[in-house]
Amino acid sequence: MDHQLPEVSLANEEWDFSGCPVGELFDCWVYEFAREYHRQHGSIPEAWRIWFPLGAGFPQTPYLSVSIPTPSEEVVVSEEDRKRFSEYFAKHPETVSPSGDTFTINWRHSDRALVEGFKRLLKDKRQRPPAQGKGESKLRKLETDLKRLGAFRLVKVANLSISQATEYSANHKKGAIEIPLYANQADWSIATANVEKLIAGFPVEMAKHTQLKPV
Repeated sequence: MDHQLPEVSLANEEWDFSGCPVGELFDCWVYEFAREYHRQHGSIPEAWRIWFPLGAGFPQTPYLSVSIPTPSEEVVVSEEDRKRFSEYFAKHPETVSPSGDTFTINWRHSDRALVEGFKRLLKDKRQRPPAQGKGESKLRKLETDLKRLGAFRLVKVANLSISQATEYSANHKKGAIEIPLYANQADWSIATANVEKLIAGFPVEMAKHTQLKPV
């Protein structure tokens, strides 16, 4: 182990995803890998943003640092967000069947709370459900991918050697993460290689969930 670690600017929320609620694993997975894709390519397809928490401050703010609004919060929705959701409903009229369920909009809620409600409606009515489903194996895959992403960021973004990253992850645990992220050098190398492969093919992966052609 290195006796003196270099200063690391990454917040824990950038690499330790062990505290992510199970019900938010897919959203966190999309958001964080979209951030990494954006870091490498400078932009992302707008369709991916349908899973982002409103007002998240993408790509600067980590998913686990985003505060989720309550229905009572009065937060103004940006014109960009209004346009995004308007275009999504226009392009995906099949999301809610014309002869399907009816629903009532409570206009007393804030714009932000209403949009969050529409996002939940999209997920409920989508013909092909998001990848996480209810299966334990799918949830484990999301957890594994996020753990690997944490390792990738410590090595590739924070520029730590594997020995430094091992020591750093062991000494800066906040969530339920194992100590350290990985115990041996081979696992760190496998993790970073898998993340690089996933980022390279992320548009194809996301096409499965947006039902849109990959860019």
